[in-house]
Amino acid sequence: PNQLAAAVKENHAYTNSNHIKPQMSVLEYTNQLAQLLLTGLTSTPPTEPDKLKDSLKSAKSPSQCSADDRKSALDQAFRDCARSVAAFTDEAKRMSSIGRLVDLSVRVASREAEDMCSASLPFLILSDVFELTPISECERVFGLLEDRVSDLSSPALFTSGKSLLLRMCNDLLRRLSKSRNTVFCGRIQLFFSRLFPLDDKSGINFMSHFNADFVNYAKSAESEPAGSGHTAFYMKFWTLQQYFRQPALCYQAANWSNLCTSVDTLLDTFAGMKIEAVRDSSDQFYPYYLTSQRLLDLQLLDHRFRRALLVQLLVLLQYLVAHVKFKSADQQLKPDQADWVAATKQRAFAILRETPPDAEEFAKLVEHVLEREELWSQWKNDSCPSIVRDPPADEPEADKLQQQRAGRKRRPNVLVDRDGHKLFRFANPRLTQLWRLCPDNMEAAKDREFTPELQPFFADAIDEADPEQLVEEQYKRVNSESWAWCALRLLSRKSPYFFQNQAQGPSQVVAPGRPLREYLDNILTHLARDFNSSAASAPAAASSDTPVESTTPARHQNGNGNGNEDEEDSSADLISVEVISQMAEALGSRWRELGTELGLPTDQLDSIADECAADSQIDMAVAKVLKLWTAQRPDNGGDIRSELLLVLGKFKGLAKLVASLK
Repeated sequence: PNQLAAAVKENHAYTNSNHIKPQMSVLEYTNQLAQLLLTGLTSTPPTEPDKLKDSLKSAKSPSQCSADDRKSALDQAFRDCARSVAAFTDEAKRMSSIGRLVDLSVRVASREAEDMCSASLPFLILSDVFELTPISECERVFGLLEDRVSDLSSPALFTSGKSLLLRMCNDLLRRLSKSRNTVFCGRIQLFFSRLFPLDDKSGINFMSHFNADFVNYAKSAESEPAGSGHTAFYMKFWTLQQYFRQPALCYQAANWSNLCTSVDTLLDTFAGMKIEAVRDSSDQFYPYYLTSQRLLDLQLLDHRFRRALLVQLLVLLQYLVAHVKFKSADQQLKPDQADWVAATKQRAFAILRETPPDAEEFAKLVEHVLEREELWSQWKNDSCPSIVRDPPADEPEADKLQQQRAGRKRRPNVLVDRDGHKLFRFANPRLTQLWRLCPDNMEAAKDREFTPELQPFFADAIDEADPEQLVEEQYKRVNSESWAWCALRLLSRKSPYFFQNQAQGPSQVVAPGRPLREYLDNILTHLARDFNSSAASAPAAASSDTPVESTTPARHQNGNGNGNEDEEDSSADLISVEVISQMAEALGSRWRELGTELGLPTDQLDSIADECAADSQIDMAVAKVLKLWTAQRPDNGGDIRSELLLVLGKFKGLAKLVASLK
């Protein structure tokens, strides 16, 4: 002992003198990685995933630690960090940290070449988080899983973590309540359908196990009053649920007798209690029903309750006679039992067809579902063969057909042919043929005339105003409000008389306003004179060598009858040449500002500037601006001259000109 103590003392002295530090253990290395992860995730701002991954990779590990030990240490570090993050009290911080931790684990696990951790690490982290999270918050954590389904479904991760993901979701479903968390359970089932194929063994109940979790809570006859005297029927009725829950019990002799008695009593009761036609409400659904004896009479008159029981019975009857691969040898019906099942099935369908609303449609739907169930059972009996069809065999005909299909130009859109033209298909072949005469809507609408001409529209009204026609006053068009409204619209677009001010002379036009009849009569008088003048001048224009182009009505004489053109009242000559010269002299280079105030676009002003570039052509520029403005001015019924005076009043140096125009 003295020699051993001396050797130990000498060893300690040698160690202290040479400053030899003890080796780092794997546990210390794991804690170091976990602390590094937690610091990077919770820092402000969080460390970038690539930098954090490089820090984990470059962390110093024990010298005796192998590659597998380092992988296990990193996996454990991630799981320790997940447990620490799940304990955060701040919900927002907890959810964001969990999301970043899962993203980092996906990034590290998907790098197969680096081989830093196991490929199932993201699923291990999520499984630990779900176990540490209360049910009230599991839905938010599951949202993180749904958002990353594209990353988790990659072959590198999903192949290794498939079983972990399946076990995690099934454990979560067992924790949830089917009545209070119905929507959340549905989200989990939809998540399964997105990740797992239809023929996956985890979702087809290959061994045909029954769901025995349902428990019948029917109360005994001693705890319930007799009520309506249906105590025996009440017990038989709710006893059927144990056979619906475990159909294998029906093959026992005693249970078979009870089943036949209860089913016959149930169908006799349904047949004797007819339900009146009711209006179904699709927004009502009852997953569970109360089992109180006091409610049974009311429940039997509910069509939803009756349909639920009949569908359960039909499913049970189909299973009893179906060929199931995993049935035992003693689970077979005798001929008389099979006959009873067939007869009972017909009775159940007959009652189902008499249960409103939409009785016949609902019965056909149930029958179709049961037929599909037979096909599903047969598919499972055949050991669930793959539903993916094999490619066609390498035969000459198949190759030829494939070459023909490859030679065709595939249409990118079913409504467009291979040349890019639109296809129009209607229910009526005649309508399709008519539409294809001109498929382009804009091209077909170019020749349409939406605004009629003045002379055809007012010709009948002018004839009615002639006293020689002997048209009674009440039948004239000018008395019709609809015709008067159309006439005013047409005059505002195509006649200068609509905008002229009211004058004192008897031959001048009356301004728009009441009485409307007087205004339209004066308009018709002037239009009749213009139409007659145009008709008289047409032969002379046709015989002339130089063609005559007229875009405005013939000018009317002023009140004195001297034949001079009235430049103030005619919208064709809105302003005289002399006044235009005065405006050009006062405006100078500001003629563009006049065009801007009048609302002309910049491209039109640039075009006028190119045509009238010289200083001597300002008169022409002002005239073009006024001409474009009168042509593009909106038809709001206002006075052109008044609007122009308001615009000119904004310019300095034009006060005298504005006063003279007024």
